[in-house]
Amino acid sequence: MNYKAIEENMKIERMDFLKQLILDENISKKLSEFYKVIGDGTRLKILYALSMQSLCVHEIVSLIGISQSLASHQLSVLKKHRLVSVKRRKNESVYTLADAHVAELLNLAIIHLMEEK
Repeated sequence: MNYKAIEENMKIERMDFLKQLILDENISKKLSEFYKVIGDGTRLKILYALSMQSLCVHEIVSLIGISQSLASHQLSVLKKHRLVSVKRRKNESVYTLADAHVAELLNLAIIHLMEEK
């Protein structure tokens, strides 16, 4: 038996299998955009605050120490990328995380960063 040929064939088959698992271009592009959106420090602070409870804009402004216009802009970006949702309560907009996955992503990242090496 030609073990070298068998081993080479197995490498080719393994690579063909891995190629099927690699992210397609569309998903890769969306994932890259997602990380750009959450890569902003102000947006991360907003997301983290919202992971604890729903907040209106003036509460976010007070908690994070940013202007109302900056908070509104950042919330608009987060809403556009489906990371937060908004509901009207009387005369104010109340923001919440779009779903539990957003909080999970934040918490996993924090746990990872706090691990001792």
